[in-house]
Parts: sequence; structure tokens; C-alpha cells
Amino acid sequence: MKAKLIVLESDGTPSVCDLAYLVKQTEKNRGYLDYKTLLLPENLGAVPLGMFHSGQGDPGETMDVADAHATAKRIRFLFDGEEGATRLPRGAATDAPPASENRADLVEYAASAYKWPLKIEHPTDEGHCLVYFGARPAETRGTPADVPLDQHQKSVAAKAKSLANKVGLHWLEETYGGAGDIHDSGKNRDVWQRAMGGTKDKPLAKTKSPVNLRLIDGYRHELGSLIDAVLTPEGPTDDLLLHFVASHHAGARPHFETRQYYRQNLMRSAQECPEIARRYARLQAKYGAWGLAYLEAVFKSADGIVSSEEGESASA
Repeated sequence: MKAKLIVLESDGTPSVCDLAYLVKQTEKNRGYLDYKTLLLPENLGAVPLGMFHSGQGDPGETMDVADAHATAKRIRFLFDGEEGATRLPRGAATDAPPASENRADLVEYAASAYKWPLKIEHPTDEGHCLVYFGARPAETRGTPADVPLDQHQKSVAAKAKSLANKVGLHWLEETYGGAGDIHDSGKNRDVWQRAMGGTKDKPLAKTKSPVNLRLIDGYRHELGSLIDAVLTPEGPTDDLLLHFVASHHAGARPHFETRQYYRQNLMRSAQECPEIARRYARLQAKYGAWGLAYLEAVFKSADGIVSSEEGESASA
């Protein structure tokens, strides 16, 4: 059977075709795939660091993230035509499968088993249906609390190094850890701590109290963290590490807006912004646009996971 690919148009409209069809279309029109997104079968290849590499995997092997969980907190069922549902990976069934792929049956199953349906997919046009279930997000969130800045940064550094190893980026472990150690230092400013209810003597990274965003007045702590890093004698000079620090929330793609500058050091903020854009361009040339986005996502995930475990109720 020919491998099927899902093509998403720029407006999100999906269609299914095979690779031979795409090759013919691109031969006729080299811009045919412009602004389209391709979803490929897992055994067709991979996109490490933004570059596609072909490779044939074990047909019986799955690379679904649901299979990384040994418990029933995240499970997956395959509905295969008239054969009913099968728990994936096969041989690990601990839950009776849903009665059918009918939405009402799935909702009833989710309610009775204290799970909720994450996603329903029809990966082929042959009647197959994949249904995902997982634990309720609230069960994984900690209790909101005041979190000291140094404690949060150490936790993110450890989590970032751990994630880097888990996704095969062990050679960047120290880069991720180094970014975690300093990524929120820009929160140690009077303007930010007043908004969070902390002090310069005992700076907070997270707070259980409401944040007064008006006091922050647009300031982005990521830019402050970057300025701290480049002004520190013998501080980090690695482009990727500095980009993680600058981009772990909303900015640095490719720069920060004037309203996001640190008001007490406008000149330095203005000096750094062009270099942020140049750094971004250098890293895209090195890793590719999607490769750099993937590397950023790993660091952002580490920060997000730690924040969730800390019971984040407010941030800025």
C-alpha cells in the first residue's frame, strides 16, 4: 500500500494524497507546496534540526508520545473497521476498550473511567480511527505558592537538561542547563518584583497572589535576563544559549518592541535588539527555521512543566 500523506493548505483545509502525486505536482509547479504543511507517516522519515532524513522504521513500532507513559494516564485505542477497538501498544491492555467510535460512547467511556478524550484522528481513508484519552490536566498541577527566583531557575535548568537528553539532544545538555540557570534573572528588577509582590532582597519567580500587570508597563523580563547575561564578565557567549534566554516567552523572534524595553536602561535595551535579530538569523541559517523552533520548544517545555508543577497561578 502506498504511503498516504496529509496536506494542509494555508487556510487549514486538509487533503490526503500519496508521495508520487506530490512529486508530479511539484515537477509541474515548483511552488506547489508553498505555504502548505505536510503530515508524514512515522516510518517515512524524520526532521531532526529542521532537515528531513528518510528512514524505514519497524512497521510494528510506534513513535506516538502516548506510548511513553507506562500507566493508564494516557492511552490510545485503534478502531479498525468491523474489528472493534484495540488498545495500543498491543499486548498492554489494562482497560476495556470503548464500545464504539461513536462520540456518545466515547463520552460515556471517558466519564466512567475518569478520563477525557484528547483527540480523535482518521489517519487513513480505510475506516481506521485513533482515539486518545488522558488524565485531567488539573490533576498534574501543583498548589499555587510563592516560588523564590533562584529555586525556579535551578528547577528549570535541571528539567531542561533532562528533556534534552530524553529527546536525543544530549550534546546540548549544558546549553539547556546554562540557559535555565539565568533565564529569569530579568525578573529581579524593582518594577517586576513590585508587580509580583516580591522584593529585590527576596525576589520571586512565581506568586500565589494576583499580579499587577499595569506596574510592569510592557517590560519583558526575558530582555532583562539577556542584558544581565551579556553584561556579566565572562558570561555566556553561546548564540543558542542566549537565544533560549531571550525567546522563552514572547520575544526575540526576531527582536523586542520598544515598549518592552527596560525603562531604567533604555540605551542598553536598544543596543541589544539589533544583535538579537542578528543572532536569530545566524541560528536559523545553522539549524533551519523548523530546527530552531524545535530547539526553542524543548526549552519552553521545560519552563512550562516546572511552572505547572509549582502551581503557577500568575506570571508575566
